[in-house]
Amino acid sequence: MKAKIICVYDNGAKVNTSFIGAHGLSMLIDVDGQKTLFDTGMRGRYLLHNLSFMKVKPDDIDRVVISHNHRSNVGGLKSLIEARDGTLDVYVNGYFEGIKGFLGRSVGQEVESKMNLIHMDGDISLSDHLDVIGPFGDVQEFFPILRSRNGPVILSSCYHCGVDAPLDVVKERYGRQAYSMVGGVHLPKAKQKTVDPVSEAISAHGVSELHINHCATPKGIVYMRTHFGLNNVHDLFVGDSISYDL
Repeated sequence: MKAKIICVYDNGAKVNTSFIGAHGLSMLIDVDGQKTLFDTGMRGRYLLHNLSFMKVKPDDIDRVVISHNHRSNVGGLKSLIEARDGTLDVYVNGYFEGIKGFLGRSVGQEVESKMNLIHMDGDISLSDHLDVIGPFGDVQEFFPILRSRNGPVILSSCYHCGVDAPLDVVKERYGRQAYSMVGGVHLPKAKQKTVDPVSEAISAHGVSELHINHCATPKGIVYMRTHFGLNNVHDLFVGDSISYDL
């Protein structure tokens, strides 16, 4: 049995495809017969466009998990809900006090009626092989964890809290170090001297492979490759996918 992670929204898109790349993050986790959308990117029309070219209908999605309440992570949610016929479970952190508070005052009754807002105040289990850990840091960031055969796979939006705390919790909770890191790593004004400490921290936690995108920036990813090697840091653009044995 396998699980698949598909990049739906990112700053970059696969070349020679119809996918759109734009600032933001969204990944589709297909596991245990369910589809979980992690974040929704910034612009709903780009999110829906990319899902359409992946032949994923809005009503195919079983739930949405929002990492934290930055626009690049939650901006596409309203359009996704509007495009659905059925209701949608949306998992959010403690900063989301109400629907209008983060989707805007223009949200109508129809959108409200199709959205089931679930507040996360700690670690939760979504299915046999998918959990969510958090909250971490000032932005109360949450991280999905895919339990693969080779070890935990941690998905991220930004690591605003730094990489140490989430990776420490993975080791403590699962008794194994994270096997793979997938998603964004916040590397502001990426330079070798600022990227090296982050890379060293990841190395200290024994992560075997990295699939990096979004806020790592192209320059930051290049600098991470100088630390980990070309074969251990992979791009994760819109349209790219990763499969894991369960």
